[in-house]
Amino acid sequence: VKKVTRFQKRCGGNFLSYLFVLTILATILIPSYNLFFKSLVLICLFPILVGLSYEILFITAKYDWLDFISKKAMLIQHITTKEPSDKKIEVAIYALFSCLNLDKDISIYDYIKKVKEKYENVDYNDIKKVIAYVLKKDLNDILINSKEYMLNYNTQIKLNTIIKKMYKEDYPVEYLLNRSYFYKEEYFVNENVLIPRNDTEILVDKAIEYISKYNLKNMLDMCSGSGCFGISVSKNSDIEKVTLVDVSKEAINISKKNAKINNVETKINYINSNLFEKVSKENKFDIIVSNPPYIKTNKLKDLDKSVKYEPKIALDGGVDGLDFYRLIAKEG
Repeated sequence: VKKVTRFQKRCGGNFLSYLFVLTILATILIPSYNLFFKSLVLICLFPILVGLSYEILFITAKYDWLDFISKKAMLIQHITTKEPSDKKIEVAIYALFSCLNLDKDISIYDYIKKVKEKYENVDYNDIKKVIAYVLKKDLNDILINSKEYMLNYNTQIKLNTIIKKMYKEDYPVEYLLNRSYFYKEEYFVNENVLIPRNDTEILVDKAIEYISKYNLKNMLDMCSGSGCFGISVSKNSDIEKVTLVDVSKEAINISKKNAKINNVETKINYINSNLFEKVSKENKFDIIVSNPPYIKTNKLKDLDKSVKYEPKIALDGGVDGLDFYRLIAKEG
């Protein structure tokens, strides 16, 4: 599609050019100086001028030897048209195919096979998550009935768009769906916060163990990000109050949303602060937990491609990766 020029002999711009020229000629040829009379005659002639313009458009497009006319008219297309983006071309192709393939439904099972043939390193679980999200169905339902559920063409278009971004641009599926699962909970995520990692669930277990063992009541989660750590601890332990602290206002807003999603908003406090800067010294915490940035600065460029979409501020731990550990130990 991109090889085809945007300049076309049968463009509507050409039609308007012919109509404009014919209208001027008709105005000149009407034998009267009376403006009202000329206008009245032009209105009566207008359907004829429109018809003639179309015939000229049709004939000049059909015969190459009339290019000296059509190419002059095509100059207007430098103003009225511009090269389409890849996304606009893609939409146009899908629109055309939808007219030709409306009855070509396929099962989820067959659709996943097609995706596997098109892309390398396909993660079946991620594909099924996307399908469950688009169909608004439970993931387990998709897993059980993958051969029975049929996908119509419009649904396939939605899936193709998401999956292409996943595998062509290495865009994280969690950001595409604004959804991530951590510990036993579901979380909203976008590019303002890190995607929760399963490894961090070990810290949740350890925090819950300490809370239970020592009957702790007040916890601080420093560098809280999406709030997944503090919220999961809040939901799965007897802790009475959890304070989430993060330097990013966007992250704080997301953690508020996640607290509401998981029905623990009454147990959570929020502080938008650069570490302990705005945390009052009068606040006393029984336990401080943190999963701060820990990647060495010179190692950021070596991370997986999908990580480039995550906020650098939540990854960069300084020259040796321990900057935040030292600051938290010192200030806390």
